[in-house]
Amino acid sequence: MASLLGIGALAHAGNYPFTASVMTTDSSGPTLDQFIGASEFLELADYLIYAESGLSEFENRNYVGDITYLGIENAIAFYRFNDSSPNGYKATINMSLIDVNLDFEAASEGALDDKIEKFFENEGADLYARFLAKVSQQSPASVTDGNPNSATASQADVATQEYGWTDTGEMEFSDNSVSSGEGSSEGEVDLSGFGIGFNSGTFTAGNLSGTNTQIVIPLKIGISERLKFVGSIPFQYLTLEDAEVFGAGINFALSYRIKVMTKENPWNWKVTPFVGINARVSVDLAAGTGLYQYGLVNTFDYRIAENWIISMVNQVSAFEGFGLSYEDYRFDSEVSQVVVRNGLKATRRLTKRLFLDGFVMDTRFTEAAAVDQYITVGTSLAFRLTRKANLRLGFSYDKGDDFEAQSFGLSSVWNF
Repeated sequence: MASLLGIGALAHAGNYPFTASVMTTDSSGPTLDQFIGASEFLELADYLIYAESGLSEFENRNYVGDITYLGIENAIAFYRFNDSSPNGYKATINMSLIDVNLDFEAASEGALDDKIEKFFENEGADLYARFLAKVSQQSPASVTDGNPNSATASQADVATQEYGWTDTGEMEFSDNSVSSGEGSSEGEVDLSGFGIGFNSGTFTAGNLSGTNTQIVIPLKIGISERLKFVGSIPFQYLTLEDAEVFGAGINFALSYRIKVMTKENPWNWKVTPFVGINARVSVDLAAGTGLYQYGLVNTFDYRIAENWIISMVNQVSAFEGFGLSYEDYRFDSEVSQVVVRNGLKATRRLTKRLFLDGFVMDTRFTEAAAVDQYITVGTSLAFRLTRKANLRLGFSYDKGDDFEAQSFGLSSVWNF
C-alpha cells in the first residue's frame, strides 16, 4: 500500500508546491490512505487539521500526513489524534529537516488550529526560520536563497546587469570607431540618465514550474567623467504553480572608471561597490525574507578590433537576512549567503546604430544551497534610437542542478 501511495504522490507532485500522503494510524476501522495537495501551505495545514479536501472519511480517525514541501519529501510529518487527549484533540508536528517534534492539544479543531498558528507566529518563529534555511539548501524552488530564482540570486543578477556590464553608450563615447553616428565626439560625456527594464520568462525547479517577471528602474547621476552614482529599484513577481511571490528593493552604487577607453587606449576598467536592501515574501508559500546586500563588481572591457569589444565581469555579493512583517504575517530569516559571479561578453557593432552581444555567466553560492552553481547564457540586440537613448531586446537561459529557466527582456535607457 505504501508503495502505491508513493507512486500516486509522484504522479501529482508537479501540480502543487505542497502535498501530503495521508494514512490512518489507528485500528478502529479499515486503513485509509489519500493524497492531497495545495498551492498554499496554510491551506494544506487546514486540510490536515480539519480533515478536509478529500479527507472526510478521516474525520474521527487518527492519521498522519507526510508532507512534501517544495519538492522535499517527508519534510514534515503531521500527526492528528482524536481520542488521546483529555481536551479531545491533539496534533504532533515532526519537522524532520531540523529534527524537532512539537505537541499541541486543544478542545476543538478550531482551537487547535489557532494554537499552532500562534506558536509559529511567536515563540516558534525562530524554529520556522531554521526550517526555511534548510529548505533553501535542498529545494530548487526556495523563495529566499539557494537557487537562481531565489531572493539572493535575483538581487545578485540585478547588480550584474546594472553595474557590471558596460553600456554601449560608454563604449562608443570612448572611441569614435564605435560611434553611433549621431555627432558624439571625444570629450562629450553623457554623465547622467535613467531607464526601465522588463524581463519575463518561465522556469522549472524540480517537479515544479512557474513564471518569473521583473521590472527594474535604473538611475545614474554623473559626478565626474570617471565617477558616477548608480541606483536601481527592482520589482519581482513570481508564480510557483498557483502560488504567488512578491519582491521589491532599492540598491545604490558608486562606479569609478580607473581606465577610460580611447583611440589610443583599448582598455576600459571600472570598479563598483554597491549596497542595497530588498524583500521577498509569499503568503501562499509561508516564506519570505528581508535582505541586506553589499558587494563589489569589477569590469574590464577591451577593444580587440574596430567593431569588437570583449568584457569580463567579476562580482561578489554578500547577503544577510532580517525578519519582516507583511499583513498579519511575520517572516524571520536565517539567510547568510555570498554569491560569486564571473562572466564574459562579446559585443559586436553591426551598424552605427545596431549592436549585438552574447555572454556566459557562472554563478556560485559559497554557503549551502540547493543549486550551488548554475550557468547563464544570453544574447541581446541594442539599437541606438538617438545618441542619448537606446532600446535593447534580450534573451537568457539558466541551467543548474534540477533547475532550468528561460526569459526575454526589453529595456531602454535615456541619457542626459
